[in-house]
Amino acid sequence: MSFDLEPLELTEQQWQNARARFAKEGIEVPDEASGEISKDGIASRFTWDGHFLRITITKKPFLYPPGLVSSRIAEFILTA
Repeated sequence: MSFDLEPLELTEQQWQNARARFAKEGIEVPDEASGEISKDGIASRFTWDGHFLRITITKKPFLYPPGLVSSRIAEFILTA
């Protein structure tokens, strides 16, 4: 089951901060404007258009509700 997060409006600096925070957590974010990332059983695809970050969750542990996954990822990115 895959699902989309609400697009996140980010500045270029926020995007770079989020990428650095992912790296600190051992999550390699490709340099390209789109790609795939995963950790701890959660896998996703993303696209960054210079203004909005769009994320599709492609895999998650069964016990994690989609709303929890969405909110935790958005919080992680927006507080970077």
